[in-house]
Amino acid sequence: MLDGLLIKKLGALVGAQNVLADDKSRAAYSSDATGFTAEPDVVVLPGDTDEVAAVVTLAHENSIPVTPRGAGTGLTGGAVPATGGIVVSTERMRGAPRIHKEDLYAEVRPGVVTEDLQRELAPLW
Repeated sequence: MLDGLLIKKLGALVGAQNVLADDKSRAAYSSDATGFTAEPDVVVLPGDTDEVAAVVTLAHENSIPVTPRGAGTGLTGGAVPATGGIVVSTERMRGAPRIHKEDLYAEVRPGVVTEDLQRELAPLW
């Protein structure tokens, strides 16, 4: 478990409400669709890339492992924090996609939900 000072530092970076250290939250972010489980020490929900960079920098300075996490639906175990540490969830990093119809591509943020993107694109087909 991370000490209270590091938890407070994380809260200063992303907002205290976006740092989850309680048992229930840590358990909720301990697995993906594989069924493998390993609890993180803390879950951090950054809102933008600057916050991600700040969290990763703090983790690096303190030799804390970081596990990135999208929706947790992966089938490879990549979102499972096998060595504890910090789970960095991209769920707050959403926003309207920029759709480039003429060039047939869309720009999305890391927290995009595929179903939401599909709903945005459906009228274009």
